Amino acid sequence: FTVLCRTGGVQVLGTSFNVFSREERFDVACITGSVKVTLTGNRGVNQVIEEGESVYMNEQEGLTKLLSPESKSVPSWINNVFNYNSAPLEEVIREIERQYNVKIEYSGDSDDIYTGSFSSQADIDELLEIISLPFSLTVSKVEKDYYKIR
Repeated sequence: FTVLCRTGGVQVLGTSFNVFSREERFDVACITGSVKVTLTGNRGVNQVIEEGESVYMNEQEGLTKLLSPESKSVPSWINNVFNYNSAPLEEVIREIERQYNVKIEYSGDSDDIYTGSFSSQADIDELLEIISLPFSLTVSKVEKDYYKIR
């Protein structure tokens, strides 16, 4: 079978794998077996990855193959944990908005980079304080599901 996302597809070849697809980001990690990854559109790019390998989509270069020891284990999101390693803070905030079904107005620096992890079961107010603290940002709860980070 094939898993289709907006930016590409993954053909399953008897395996276990993880697909992360958000807006322009497209990552695939092969946990066991192998998968064939293709990009949507006229890019004409596909790549087979084996156990322990992963690929991510780069707009300029297409698919980039990585060897990732982390991809051999169960992806953290399956256990309700989100891990970020040098991720743009805006990307982390967008994922929190999606997971918690809230609106967050962020007026910090677009170059802020976040490294850390949190449980998807964490209290939203505490979580926003935790991710804002390293950047000396202030969190304000405007309404029940609306926050401002400055």
